[in-house]
Amino acid sequence: MAEAPSLLSLCIALITDEIVQRDDVPPSLYDLPPDLLDTLALQLPPLALHNLQSGMYVLPP
Repeated sequence: MAEAPSLLSLCIALITDEIVQRDDVPPSLYDLPPDLLDTLALQLPPLALHNLQSGMYVLPP
């Protein structure tokens, strides 16, 4: 029997889909603790990583 995915891996998959599907990144994502943000960044595909990095330099209105 296959092992169930961890909650962290499911959340990362959901966030990755959200970042790839939309051009804007949810602002609350940047409030993640650095270790979680690093874990997320290491598992993102190139387009999602680009969108995440681009959103870091946009100032909120």
